[in-house]
Amino acid sequence: MHPRQRLITRMKKAHADKHGVRLSWKEIDLLMAKAEQAVVEPDSPPEAAVAPKAVARRPLRCDTRWQIRRDRGRVMEIDQMSSPDPWDDAAFSFEMRQRNVIGMVAEIYGPTGPVVAGYCIYELHKTELRFLKFAVHPDHRGRAVGSRLLSKIKTTLSVERRTRLSICVPETSSDGLAFLAKRGFRALGLEHAAFPDGDGIEMLYQLEQVSEPTAHVPHNRISPYC
Repeated sequence: MHPRQRLITRMKKAHADKHGVRLSWKEIDLLMAKAEQAVVEPDSPPEAAVAPKAVARRPLRCDTRWQIRRDRGRVMEIDQMSSPDPWDDAAFSFEMRQRNVIGMVAEIYGPTGPVVAGYCIYELHKTELRFLKFAVHPDHRGRAVGSRLLSKIKTTLSVERRTRLSICVPETSSDGLAFLAKRGFRALGLEHAAFPDGDGIEMLYQLEQVSEPTAHVPHNRISPYC
């Protein structure tokens, strides 16, 4: 019997008997030689055929600014690719003419200059901001564009005035719900027939109230002894 085959038989028997096997230096060398041979095995697939490891997408350089009229075409393109209920140009024009409605865009910098990668439209209410639209182009998702846009909106909240952000998300949008949940939003309830293809989930972000420092009360150190 070949030494390697004899070694394999010994190891199988030890495994079946549920106890270890003591190897000699010669047997260890034999195993090491086999392992080195497997690394350069000619039957192994070439490097080009091996699937590349998944690489995390790096965040993009991104700035936010107010939405202007010339952004309309790109914003509508993103809306068509992202929303179950996309608006047409007339709907965008109507909403943006309202005094309490504000639009913002997130721009990234590509080889040909700045490109709108995401946008949001929200309403101003007495105690909250209500998102009407919030979307990022599919090509740029997972690269901190939405996070940058949301962080900018959060800076407009104030404990003295507006303390909440709200948005209704399609219940089938698992990515959208996960994105908001990771950033402090919580589900309030189900809104029936919120979208043409189904219900929506109402999500809310509440600004944390900063507790005021308690006033200093002088302490009389000799009072316990009076």
